[in-house]
Amino acid sequence: MLPEADFQRREVTLMYSDGDQVHFLDSADYNQYTLPAADIAEQMQYISEGLTGILALIYNEECVGLQLPVTVELKITQCDPGVKGNSATSRTKPAVTETGAIIQVPEYMKEGETIKVDTRTGDFLDGLTDVPSGCSC
Repeated sequence: MLPEADFQRREVTLMYSDGDQVHFLDSADYNQYTLPAADIAEQMQYISEGLTGILALIYNEECVGLQLPVTVELKITQCDPGVKGNSATSRTKPAVTETGAIIQVPEYMKEGETIKVDTRTGDFLDGLTDVPSGCSC
């Protein structure tokens, strides 16, 4: 008979990355978990500072991977300007996000705007507009 595996999902937040290793903090008991940056490089393109909902996959007290939220919000830091009058077309352009991810976005999107991205596919889902505080829009 085999012993039962101790497997848990624990909510964590990104602490810092030191190049080769990425460090996460358990939100409940403040344990720290470290993963090799190379092992989670693809997932790191969706993890911004302050992102909540990241789950560490813990097997026998050791972090073996991450589970990201299905969608994340990322700010566009670089993209080509849109051509006036193209807001009704379905053409896209590449945009670089705050995490370095390159996402295809609608041509009307601009630098500084926040977008919603599907972490499973890397696809643009929605453009989010910041509503000024005190606005009763």
